[in-house]
Amino acid sequence: MAGVTNPSVALFTAGIGFVVGIVAVAADIRRQTVVKLGIPFTATQFVYYLATHFDHITQIGAVDKVVQFGLLVVLVSIVRTTT
Repeated sequence: MAGVTNPSVALFTAGIGFVVGIVAVAADIRRQTVVKLGIPFTATQFVYYLATHFDHITQIGAVDKVVQFGLLVVLVSIVRTTT
């Protein structure tokens, strides 16, 4: 894996980032900033997974990527309609 010695570190980091983002949006803490940061964060997770798991994408992984892609669409829509 390119540069990552333990894949669970990447998964843990992604999980923490998503939890922090969800809590911040739910609590209305700098919502626009969180939404704008969520786009590159989610896109990076999407690309990282495909780059490191492309040869063995599981069914759960595929569903997760579809959900992440949907999240990206929603985040971009929010930014476009509120700016």
